[in-house]
Amino acid sequence: MGLEVLRNIMINIAYLVHSLRAGGIERSITRIVNRLDRTEFCPSIICLDKSGPAEQWLESKVPVIEIGKKSGNDLMAVRRLSYCLRDRNIGILQSHNWGTLLEGIFARKLSRTPFHIHAERGTVMGMVEAKGTRYWLRARAMSMALTQVNKVISNAHAVAERVQERCGYSAQKIEIIPNGVPEVCLEDRQDIRRQVRLKLGLDSESILIGSVGRLEVVKGFNFAMKAFATVHSSHPNAHLVLVGDGLERESLTDLAQTLGVSLNVHFVGRQSNVDHWLAALDIYLNSSLSEGMSQSIIEAMSAGLPIIATDVGDSAKILGDNEETVGMCVRTADANALAIGLKRLVVEPELREMFAKRSKQKHSLCYSEEILVRKYQNLYRSVVGGAVIRP
Repeated sequence: MGLEVLRNIMINIAYLVHSLRAGGIERSITRIVNRLDRTEFCPSIICLDKSGPAEQWLESKVPVIEIGKKSGNDLMAVRRLSYCLRDRNIGILQSHNWGTLLEGIFARKLSRTPFHIHAERGTVMGMVEAKGTRYWLRARAMSMALTQVNKVISNAHAVAERVQERCGYSAQKIEIIPNGVPEVCLEDRQDIRRQVRLKLGLDSESILIGSVGRLEVVKGFNFAMKAFATVHSSHPNAHLVLVGDGLERESLTDLAQTLGVSLNVHFVGRQSNVDHWLAALDIYLNSSLSEGMSQSIIEAMSAGLPIIATDVGDSAKILGDNEETVGMCVRTADANALAIGLKRLVVEPELREMFAKRSKQKHSLCYSEEILVRKYQNLYRSVVGGAVIRP
């Protein structure tokens, strides 16, 4: 079947997630769903548990189905999922991470859904530590499970290598589709910048360092805080803003107090207008202890920001090196290394300006939303190939 004929076939795609919490996977899925060619693809989102705040990111009416899975093994949830796939005539099921892989495989077989794509991101098998009986059992299960899907994809080379290391599935078989985000285009950017900084009590001379993400241990914000305290000791006009919320907020607030920088550290919680906060920054900081491909770094690039990030996941690949670098990549879990890099960015505005210009250019060439959606649409066409999906 030729490509033009194939494009006349409506392909029903179900994106299977645990829930629609406000996270990186959900942000990526909603971006893809919002931009899919509706003359060729008909998307729906299926939550094994319940929906969540990320549903508000959908720009048009898209079915969001809740399966209501109980914790642990829930065979009835698998059966309900299979009914949903069959009733909606799903042609492609796309599962995400360990939490939906096995349920997706069993439901697909029961419903006779033609194609299954599995996307693996971040922490492989839902486990940080690679040890113990539970880890061994999951590794065996994942090894067998991945052979049952039509295509395995990831957003990061580091994740593909981790999959191979943990369960033996070849990284070469995993297709890499990097994250993509829309360009930050604010006509009144300077006015927005002034307004946001005014909320924080900052003047135009203040240097604002910022990060966007959940306040969790894995994000390494304690190291960011210690690095900032070192910078602040010699540059009192420097400020740090953390956009996000989480379980670590109280301990980070206490740490800022202990380090004597509480007046210069701003916790603003979760924000819907992240673009406005990025526009207010001078430097973007990512201090993660573990990543696949950081979506927040890509968002910072789209806003044209100089970046300093820890060397985790694909961060070094994203930032690049030599004359193409868009920022600085430093050792993980090393507050001193972060401080050295931050100090240089604070005192060298020309360096910040150079990195900012390159960030914008690289985002446009490699990590735009248009590129992301085009790659996914091509993936779906290649998986289906010449197959005719049952009516």
